[in-house]
Amino acid sequence: MFFRHLRHALRIYRRRPLTAIAVVVTLALGISASTAIFSVVDGVLLKPLDFPEAERLVRLHQTYETLRTSPNPRLQRIWDRLPLSYLNAVDYRQGSRVVEAIGLYEDLSLTLTGSGEPQSLDAVRMDAELFDVLAVETVIGRTFDVDEVEDGARVVLLGESLWRQSFGAAEGVLGRSLTLDGEPYTVVGVMPAGFRIPGGGAEELWTPLRLDEDDLGQRDNQRLRALARLADGVSIGEARVDLERLARGQAETFADTNEGVGVRIEPLLESVAGDSRPLLYLLLAAVAAVLAVACVNVAHLLLAETSFRRRELTVRLALGAGRGRLVGQLLSESLLLALAGGALGWWAAAAGRDLLLAWLGADLPRAGDVVLDGRVLLFTVAVSLIAATVCCILPAFSTRDLSARHLGTGRGPDTAARFPIHGGLVVAETAVTLMLTAGAAVLASGFLRLAAVEPGFGSDGVVVQEIRLPAWRYPDEAQRRGFSEQLLERLQSLPGVNGAALTTKLPFAGPGLVAGYTLADVDEAADGDGDWTQGRSASLKFVTPDYFRVLGMSLQGGRAFTDADRPESGLRLAVNETMARSNWPEEEAVGRTLSFSFSEESHEVVGVVADVRHDGLDVEPGLLIYLPWSQRPAFAGNTFTVVVRGEVAAATLRTAVREIDSELPLAPATTMAALLTDSLAPSRSRTSLLMTLAAVALALALVGTYAVVSFTVGRRVPEIGVRMALGASAGRVRTMVLRRTLALSGLGLALGILGAVVGARLLSGFLYGTGELEPLAIAAAAALVALTSLVAGYLPARRASRVDPVAALRGE
Repeated sequence: MFFRHLRHALRIYRRRPLTAIAVVVTLALGISASTAIFSVVDGVLLKPLDFPEAERLVRLHQTYETLRTSPNPRLQRIWDRLPLSYLNAVDYRQGSRVVEAIGLYEDLSLTLTGSGEPQSLDAVRMDAELFDVLAVETVIGRTFDVDEVEDGARVVLLGESLWRQSFGAAEGVLGRSLTLDGEPYTVVGVMPAGFRIPGGGAEELWTPLRLDEDDLGQRDNQRLRALARLADGVSIGEARVDLERLARGQAETFADTNEGVGVRIEPLLESVAGDSRPLLYLLLAAVAAVLAVACVNVAHLLLAETSFRRRELTVRLALGAGRGRLVGQLLSESLLLALAGGALGWWAAAAGRDLLLAWLGADLPRAGDVVLDGRVLLFTVAVSLIAATVCCILPAFSTRDLSARHLGTGRGPDTAARFPIHGGLVVAETAVTLMLTAGAAVLASGFLRLAAVEPGFGSDGVVVQEIRLPAWRYPDEAQRRGFSEQLLERLQSLPGVNGAALTTKLPFAGPGLVAGYTLADVDEAADGDGDWTQGRSASLKFVTPDYFRVLGMSLQGGRAFTDADRPESGLRLAVNETMARSNWPEEEAVGRTLSFSFSEESHEVVGVVADVRHDGLDVEPGLLIYLPWSQRPAFAGNTFTVVVRGEVAAATLRTAVREIDSELPLAPATTMAALLTDSLAPSRSRTSLLMTLAAVALALALVGTYAVVSFTVGRRVPEIGVRMALGASAGRVRTMVLRRTLALSGLGLALGILGAVVGARLLSGFLYGTGELEPLAIAAAAALVALTSLVAGYLPARRASRVDPVAALRGE
């Protein structure tokens, strides 16, 4: 029976191919968008991590309750996601009754030399138990053993891609010596393709974890990340109770270091992908709206098709076909079209996968797991079946009043005319389209606000180059300072350079150093062992004297640094406006002194610098202190950034660095303008995606409303002919048609505006700031949808006004 229905459906659509094509293309638009976004949701949020029994994997964080109420917002944000100390982790490993294994690791960069140009490679130091946690084995060779970790053996595991690119995938690489950070390491194995520490970077090397005296003797040396595998059958809740018990015991036993310290357990999948969840759910809701509009359009078309086939269906009733058989036939026809639309949508989604991933940006976690596999295919088939059922409901409902007694007249009661089915569909379509369009407009308004924010620095003509001085070549701060000063002098002599400077942290380059400080004559004397987390704290940046001029940062008071600002001539610093307002709201900041938690020496404020959006355009400026480069302490690290203003090529800048140290690994140079553009990428991508989906919905709404009005006009041709024969003007006929169209659209707009207001509240987490632009955005979206409805209704209205009354009455 089913195949007989399908054969009949094929005959029907061979006679009316335009209807079939319109339905298939309309459904393909909705299904392709739904399939593409679902593939991302599935790959990022739903698909288990690629490890055995991945549901048992968790991440452990150390918490510090004191930071939770710190006056510094940056510290508040990280209070429950701190690294662990080695000694605390060992207590959890040995004392837990429900955790099977705990593996420890830390990220780092290693410089590979001796095989061409020096390379700085992402690497991980890990202990042997991490292999037990992840249950991963090498492709060739072996992993580390416990003795190698305890002894800090110089052995290394290679990433599969590095193995192929640099060593031709030769098994003879085992036992080969590599020079990493100036030390020989022996290759003992190769990890599987795609292996990464979940939530980490693109690491290509793994070496044994090295523990120093601070790790083995100090519980407050928090630097290690931890992954754990729960015992079989243990829930997250049970593990949480057990580990918190151990943390409380540590706090009681080691009160001097562990007071306020706790532990947080988080499912590993949630840890890796959790931050992307709101955006992906937003996109999933948007494509669901597009699919709904597509289904409404198809219901329009099939309902109209059923009206044209009323005589055929009545004949079949007269010949003994049951009403259930008619419904089955209509469902089979819808199913055939929906599956064709699903196939076309699947192809479109597969073709656009790479474009979608590029659109979503490089920060999307687990992008490599986004594939159109069997799970996504099942989703596409399910959506196609649901769409077929939804699209068939109204055409099937319209057959309930068919009767054989109407056969001789060639007419029958037109359910679609007696009940406002088409009108209801127009209302629903308009409302959903407006909600989606308003959401896109609201996001666009937020993006425009964000793009209009002044960053506080000039980005034009500024080239930047990150420098990482390997610790094995530059072991102390004096050597690092000597290199940086020599490099700065070399850069300033290059032709076309209008200024060069160095900084420990650029704007938009992530968090930097945070230090506690005390104000002279206000706070108690600074104590290097004191708890500054509940006192005053600020971010620190070390810069050379020309930094403010090179980046176009203005001084609001005092002066900039000079070459004379050296430790022997007195310790000096500059603060940003927010820092000055926070500490000296009614007084002049210049001339004041403060001390840091790491030093009891007083530093004099010599300048106040205009605020810079250091953490991103969407983050209000925090408290920031600038210190002269000459005062840079050892704990500032071995990484800094060169900032050059002028007409200088990136290659020239790299050559200057190489002239000082030819073995130095260099990342690609970039520009401040590129960093500024990249900072807008997340907001730009979600806005453009939603606007694209809204444009598709608008196009479908235009076609759908036009189809409904055209169908209605076609059914009313005899009535229009009578009206015109009795003297109705063409303008009056157009007004009659448009009045009904606009009335339906107006009701849809009213419902859509209510939904848009609610949606704007839900979108607040994606917006920068709030204000009067949201109502304007919703009003603009409503005007656009109203214009679409007007255009869709005007064309059939104009055609109706040109009806020949004589021809219309003769047809009757």
